[in-house]
Amino acid sequence: MNERIGARVSLAHTQHDYAAMLVARGEAADRERAATLLRASLESAREIGMRALEERVTKRLNELAGVGGGVPDDLTAREAEVLRLIAIGPATSRRCCRSASTQ
Repeated sequence: MNERIGARVSLAHTQHDYAAMLVARGEAADRERAATLLRASLESAREIGMRALEERVTKRLNELAGVGGGVPDDLTAREAEVLRLIAIGPATSRRCCRSASTQ
């Protein structure tokens, strides 16, 4: 919708956020789609002058390429794991939220 109405700022943010979800979901085919979305978001961010978004997108692209290797957005390893499990689906996310004593 953002693309249809010419909302370039919203579109750039949406592309970044959707790519982040795809990366968190962790399926092989999602990585290429995420990279495509991130490149489009980066192009828009540069054209519009959205420096903060440009930095976030560049960081994610580097992570996808294996450069920098950190956890996205300064999340702890556990937070990244929970996010990935939530992206996969509800049955898996219920499992991740149990305490160690209930497993």
